[in-house]
Amino acid sequence: MGKPSVAPREGWDQYSYRGPEGLVVVSYWTGAAQAVRGNYPHCARVITPCGEDKASAGKSWELEEQLTALLDYHQVECVLVGTLRHSGTRELVFQVSDWATFRPVVGKWFRGNMALELDVTEHDGWEFFDAHVWPDDDTAQYIADRNTIEALVKNGSDPKKPHDLEFTFLGPRDLLETLRPVLAARGYRPLEGTSSKDCLVMVRTMPLDLDAVFAESKANSFAARNAGVDFDGWGCTVVN
Repeated sequence: MGKPSVAPREGWDQYSYRGPEGLVVVSYWTGAAQAVRGNYPHCARVITPCGEDKASAGKSWELEEQLTALLDYHQVECVLVGTLRHSGTRELVFQVSDWATFRPVVGKWFRGNMALELDVTEHDGWEFFDAHVWPDDDTAQYIADRNTIEALVKNGSDPKKPHDLEFTFLGPRDLLETLRPVLAARGYRPLEGTSSKDCLVMVRTMPLDLDAVFAESKANSFAARNAGVDFDGWGCTVVN
């Protein structure tokens, strides 16, 4: 089996936020969670121009493919773990094993595109990735809620109709029981026949409005932490 590609083709997700630089669109490789960080102790941010128009965006993708193909060809030990698009630029975020093999290939790519405004910044460790690419807990929950709703809609759910969302909590039974009245006061009811000594499932009926569902997930995560148990997400059946 050959060396894995520098740019993984699968396992990517995306989110966006508004920062001082305006709208920031972040794509990240979910496989980074399982990466052996010690194998890639350096971070390189390769910055390319990327305007709003289709041609500029297409050129940015072409530049990425050129660079990752070169890195693959020279068998450089690195992996593309994320991209950030903002302020007319697109950043390619690599975690790198060894600068001595990475830098010459990037330099060759630079020389082949000297007419463009390109830049690269170097960092030690995974701090930039953790702070600016990998989603924080709230963002990760928002993404999970979004992906679940999108899957339900794809399978035929009408998001405007009421759905019975089943929120699951895990922990010792005595601590789980302290959640019942808290959730009941917010319009929840227990899902009969599913709770066990270490699991509590509570149901909230509501449309599949992402912001509203995320608000419930966030509140439930907070309530679970206060009770000393874990919030394990939610699911529901398709409603046509």
